[in-house]
Amino acid sequence: MRATSVKRLAHVALLLGVLAGVAGCSTPQKEIDVIGVVASEGGAYDGPDMVDKYTFDDGRTYSMRYHGHARAVEGPGVLPNVGDLLIAGTHPGNWMLVANLRDDWGGWPKGCYGLGSQAGYDTATTVELDFGVTLQKAPDFNPTDHGQPGRFGSMGAICLDRQGRVTQIEAVEAGY
Repeated sequence: MRATSVKRLAHVALLLGVLAGVAGCSTPQKEIDVIGVVASEGGAYDGPDMVDKYTFDDGRTYSMRYHGHARAVEGPGVLPNVGDLLIAGTHPGNWMLVANLRDDWGGWPKGCYGLGSQAGYDTATTVELDFGVTLQKAPDFNPTDHGQPGRFGSMGAICLDRQGRVTQIEAVEAGY
């Protein structure tokens, strides 16, 4: 390979690295601490802090501590209720996603936990939400009407199984 070709490849690699770094700066990737169906929930003060405690239907527990009395949680929707699927983490900062059981509701398949108003990117094996969370696709993922992986808007909903894996995406926004 000629020296100029090697230099060009090095410049292209550097440029791609910079672009990947810039693209990743928009929303920090969130780390998932827990995924589970909430069996009970409660909160209590621990000194000056508020601590929410969730018990899942498989017996696991998860606590989220808030410094001070304010429940500072990043994420769409509300705090989970019994029967909801909770996906949560504490890095970076407290965050959660809550999906509601939509069993046979509005054409959703049995056992679907609906996560609404999420935009993102559908890849071959994952769904990367603009919120900064990457979810795995279930083995029985149904591509529904969109066919090919690609960008989807926030006007639809995502169906999750009990393990938080994506089973289908219903996009109603043009361009998906």
